Parts: sequence; structure tokens; C-alpha cells
Amino acid sequence: MWTTPPSLFADEVGDELDRTYRKFAINVYNNLQALSPVDTGRYKRSHHISIGSPSYAETGGGIGLVLGLPRHTYPLVYFQNNLPYGLRLEHGHSQQAPTGVYLNAFNSAVASL
Repeated sequence: MWTTPPSLFADEVGDELDRTYRKFAINVYNNLQALSPVDTGRYKRSHHISIGSPSYAETGGGIGLVLGLPRHTYPLVYFQNNLPYGLRLEHGHSQQAPTGVYLNAFNSAVASL
């Protein structure tokens, strides 16, 4: 038996879930920026976010897409870099990022929850 009816705190739980969802997505994106190896900067500038389905463009949306989502909606968020050499960088072909970028960015965002 509930001492406090769930209806009294359901909105608070929903709001916290919304904040956590957005914070996580923003942290992943910011981590991608911070962890990217830089030569010309093209790779770092080519990280992008798409909502609901992957994008195959070389550039695209940023955190504004996540911030612009209606509250209490949680579509799948894709973080991508579609440059031809992006996969090589993810597999450690850079002395600046020998363990890759995306997995480290994701794991760091998980650790900050």
C-alpha cells in the first residue's frame, strides 16, 4: 500500500526522466567533441545527432535537436560521424585517440549519470 499516492509524484518522476534523457544525450555529444583527435578539425566538426533514424550525411544536427524535442518524449538518438576515415579513428588509428572516440564518449556519459 502506498503512503503517498503515485499521482502526487508521477510528474516529478517524469520531469526527472526528461532531464536525465537530455543530459545524457548532451553529455555524449559534448564528450565526442572533447575526445576527438584534431588535425584539420573536420572530424570534430562532423559529429552530428539525428533523431529517430540515422542520417547518412557528413554533417547534421547538434544538441539543439535534443533540446527541441517535446517534453516527455524519448525517441532514439543517433550520434554519428560519417566521414570516410571515422571508422579508422574509432578503431584506434590516431595517436590522439588510441582507444577510439565513440565508446569512450558513451562510457563517460554513463559514468556521469
